[in-house]
Amino acid sequence: MKQNRVKDAFLKTIPEFTIETSIKKFEKIAFSLQFFDNSQSAGQHFNEWTHDQLVKLLEKLKQYCAEDFEHWKKMRIGSGKNHVLEIYGNFPNNSDFCFPSHVPVDVKWGRFRLEGDMRLVGFIIDGDSCKANQICPNIFYIVFLDAYHRFYKVKS
Repeated sequence: MKQNRVKDAFLKTIPEFTIETSIKKFEKIAFSLQFFDNSQSAGQHFNEWTHDQLVKLLEKLKQYCAEDFEHWKKMRIGSGKNHVLEIYGNFPNNSDFCFPSHVPVDVKWGRFRLEGDMRLVGFIIDGDSCKANQICPNIFYIVFLDAYHRFYKVKS
């Protein structure tokens, strides 16, 4: 039988994966901006970050999406005592931010450390609440851009 190189090349471009065979990818982190709040002076809007900062942010988001929450909760960063992802639970008392009225009161607040003092602040939804309300449990809802570590202030 005669080979058709064009046909063979075309067939190699067609994905062979289905949702069922790719299920592990759906267990990785996804990000949502539906609760994003740039109205507070402690945080920033995207247009207040430099082009380089935004590029780094997108590269970090891509990197974070390659793993699940547990991976980033365990991954040490900086001096080794902190993690890339910290889930605090309640909104911190010692914060320059205020709890936004458009965010549900029973979420679990946390942050991804980007670099230096820069943080990506938001929340996750508890696994039981996700099951009960048929919500994807792997979403980190971004609420604040925190370039100066003002969300969860630590005593010096």
